Amino acid sequence: MQSPLNSQPERATVAQRFFDHYPVFYETAQAGPHPNRMNSRHEVIIEPHRELLQGATVLDLASHDGRWSFAALEAGAEKVIGVEARGELVQRARDSFEELGVDKDRYEFIAGGIFETLPRLSKKIDTIFCLGFFYHVHNHVALLTELQRFEARRLFLDTNISMLDANVVELRYDNAAKPGDAFWDASTKDNKIIVGWPSRKALAMMLGHFGYAWKELDWSGHVQRDRSGIEEYDEGWRISLLAEKS
Repeated sequence: MQSPLNSQPERATVAQRFFDHYPVFYETAQAGPHPNRMNSRHEVIIEPHRELLQGATVLDLASHDGRWSFAALEAGAEKVIGVEARGELVQRARDSFEELGVDKDRYEFIAGGIFETLPRLSKKIDTIFCLGFFYHVHNHVALLTELQRFEARRLFLDTNISMLDANVVELRYDNAAKPGDAFWDASTKDNKIIVGWPSRKALAMMLGHFGYAWKELDWSGHVQRDRSGIEEYDEGWRISLLAEKS
């Protein structure tokens, strides 16, 4: 079977957007698929940055069913390494990549918690995806500290944020039994896990501390066209950004 990565689909149109070409990812999403949400995120985060992904080795944190790992390869990345705590999602990603005919030497999916797995990785990483994970932890500084070891130049970050106008991390609960929320760890009590939503000011402080210059990605055209599934970007409590080391 010829890999779809060797025969690029036509660029997104109103009728056919990126994930419409690969509907397997509509079927494997544990947290619930929403075509407009998935395709809009691709058009904001991946599509404008194809040049930056050329030949890159990408580390995909909380890689879910492999959708963003696949998108990175389609955009020109050389290899992706996905880390995902839920073993069934890792298996779905592997099955989907095999079904789509992706060369096996171009991807690796690891089942395990982020903080347990990252210290065991020794591969050179160019780009990190942290798409929908940053607000599922409370120890953001520890996460960013661990990521420095890879010396990756770029970090794509998509996260919920606190709307408080202060330099704070707003603590909340996730439900470990709920797909799409944080996974069980030693701190879990009665399925409750403490997580933190950083404010913009806190996010800027943390990224600046680790030497990142960053820009917020523009969602305005998408929320004006169709808000369905992306309301939080319009309301301001979710953002996407590209952070880069000089």
